[in-house]
Parts: sequence; structure tokens; C-alpha cells
Amino acid sequence: MANTSAGPIRLFVLGDARIETAVGVIEPTAELVFATALYLILERGKPIPRRQLEALLWPAVAPSIASHRLRQTLLK
Repeated sequence: MANTSAGPIRLFVLGDARIETAVGVIEPTAELVFATALYLILERGKPIPRRQLEALLWPAVAPSIASHRLRQTLLK
């Protein structure tokens, strides 16, 4: 079976908060990307419906717009 892991993800919450990935570092200044990554890390191993995540991040936005925003956020 092929290894599909992109490498370790490390969450630092004390001191200088950050999320380190094999590709780069996510700082809290990137508020939406950091919040999304933090939520996904905390809920790892559990299925998270896209609509649930969209409603959490953009509660007052039309579903089609929230869906587009989620795609853009995940690409970052």
C-alpha cells in the first residue's frame, strides 16, 4: 500500500502558537486558515461533514458561497 501521508503536523499552543506542517507553518495571524486547521486537528479521526464545517466557519453565508470559501481555505 502506498504511503499517502504528507508528513507530521505539529500544533504548538503555548508560547508562540503555530501549526507546523511538512509544507510550511500556519500562524494565528492567518485567522481563518489557522482556525480551520486547528479544528481539523482537534477533531482528527472523526468524520466532519463539509456542510458542518462550512456552517461553523461562515454561519450567515449562503451554502454555495460557504462551499466556495471552504475550498479556497483548504487550498491555502
